[in-house]
Amino acid sequence: MTDAWNGKAVIVRHSPVLETANALLRGLTITRPDSKESSLLEMTLTSSNPQKAEDTLNHLIQVYNQISKDERNKASLKTKIFIRDRLKELGASLSDVDKKLTEFKTKSDIVKDADTTMSADFSTSQALEKEIFDLETQIKLASTLADNLKESERKHGLISVETGLPDSGIARQIEHYNEAYLEYQKIAGSAGSQNPIAVSLRDRMNSTRAAANKALSNYRSNLDLKLNQLIDKRNSLTERLTETAIKEQEIIPLIREHKVKEELYLMLLSKEQENALAMAVTESNARVLETAHGSNLPISPKTIKYVAGGTAGGALLSILAFMGAAMLNNKVNNKHDLPAANRQPVIAELPQMSKKESKNTKLFIQDEHSVIAECFHILRNNVDSMLPRPEQGGHVILVTSTLPGEGKTFTSANLAAAFAYAGKKVLLIDGDFRKSSLTRRLGGSGRKGLTSILLQQTTDTTGIIRPLGENSRGMDILYTGPMVPNPVTLLSHPLLGHILGILKKQYDAVIIDAPPYGILADTAILASLSDITLYAVRSGKIDKRYLLQIQQLADQGKLPNMAYIINGVNFKSASYSYYGYGYGYQYGYGTKEPQQTSRKQNK
Repeated sequence: MTDAWNGKAVIVRHSPVLETANALLRGLTITRPDSKESSLLEMTLTSSNPQKAEDTLNHLIQVYNQISKDERNKASLKTKIFIRDRLKELGASLSDVDKKLTEFKTKSDIVKDADTTMSADFSTSQALEKEIFDLETQIKLASTLADNLKESERKHGLISVETGLPDSGIARQIEHYNEAYLEYQKIAGSAGSQNPIAVSLRDRMNSTRAAANKALSNYRSNLDLKLNQLIDKRNSLTERLTETAIKEQEIIPLIREHKVKEELYLMLLSKEQENALAMAVTESNARVLETAHGSNLPISPKTIKYVAGGTAGGALLSILAFMGAAMLNNKVNNKHDLPAANRQPVIAELPQMSKKESKNTKLFIQDEHSVIAECFHILRNNVDSMLPRPEQGGHVILVTSTLPGEGKTFTSANLAAAFAYAGKKVLLIDGDFRKSSLTRRLGGSGRKGLTSILLQQTTDTTGIIRPLGENSRGMDILYTGPMVPNPVTLLSHPLLGHILGILKKQYDAVIIDAPPYGILADTAILASLSDITLYAVRSGKIDKRYLLQIQQLADQGKLPNMAYIINGVNFKSASYSYYGYGYGYQYGYGTKEPQQTSRKQNK
């Protein structure tokens, strides 16, 4: 609100929320642009304010997405609570199973589990078997070596050093024996067996052989002891494996229960992480492919469609209108349309002019042999028959109408011409002080006229009354004269009656073109000074009911010796045998001098 708004009224219309929402919903349409199975939706909001429609659609999508997020977050929160409660229960149950397993393993001497324990014991058993086999092999080698030592004592030969035994002491004793034997054989062969050195070597051989036998005996004793220990250990291990296999059948249900609960616990932990991630990265359901946009160009009404429909509807309405107008037409179109209460005669019906006649006719009829000219001669004859027969002088004939544009000026001028054509001396007076249509159309604007006489600006009427053209045939014109501000006052002056009395003595017919009777009071004054009142009615313009008021005026004497002239009658539609015509112009009053506009009667 800028300073320019200061002092200005601002009208604010408040609508309830529900009413506003319903108004928006009435303009909202949602369609599938491609197929029924598609998830693509097109939203359209029709509004008189494009920016408001854009903002509404964008906000609607935001609210929809927020609601969908909230709903999914609520579901995720419920899932989170459920998982936490379930994890708590499983954790407690898993702890109980772990405790039972631990107690059972401790009691059953199971290191990790039955399979692992049995595998370890089996591996130990295999190692024991290998050790027993090695010991048995060494015992056999020791027995063979003992036999070799006994054989060497009996035959006095060399003993093999490759005993296969890991004991190095036995091997050294055998080596010492072999060394002494070789030296004995050498000395005994040269010096004899009784040689002291030979005897010494023989004693040495016996001692070394005895030492080897003793070492071998000790070695075998150790091997037998180890073998017995390994055999006992193997038997114990075999018993343990048997017991472990039996206990495995007892621990399997605990292991299975532990495994199931552990897997379920791990799965719930994974689901908890997935749910937390889903809550953190929750996206909206709706993805906007094209943001809301609108145009200031109207989408309604659909011009082509409405024009086509309007044309068809208009044609139908026109037909109905014409039919209705024909049935409801309350206008006076010809003499047959006069109401039954009317007692005034129709002195003439003037035909509607053709376009060509309207174009060629300005005020007076140019073709004296035309149908319209003949109609005016009939009118003149009928008027003459209705006029009284005074001993001296002529008559005052007043021509008026209800509204402007009914052709009274045209009727006045051509009726005067018809009287002149019949050899009558005629005076045509423009009695319309306000409009002065006759004066302007005859080129008399600015000249002296009737107002000049009534204002007593001149006493000589000879210079004011002028012949109407070179071929006037005895027809004179009295213009309105200068415009006056108070026509009614001026017409009410007694001088007007005196002037008309003088003019009646000078002319056979004094025809006054008066203003419309239904608008001004001027005509009532002029009618009181007239011998006959000709009331012009344009065909199709005046309501029949108004003629009842005219009849009342005639009965009251305000329209003396009145007769109707129906102008612009369509004789073709009325089944007349001759061609018709008409004439009219726009009539108006005001402080400024109005402009005259002619128009065709058949329009």
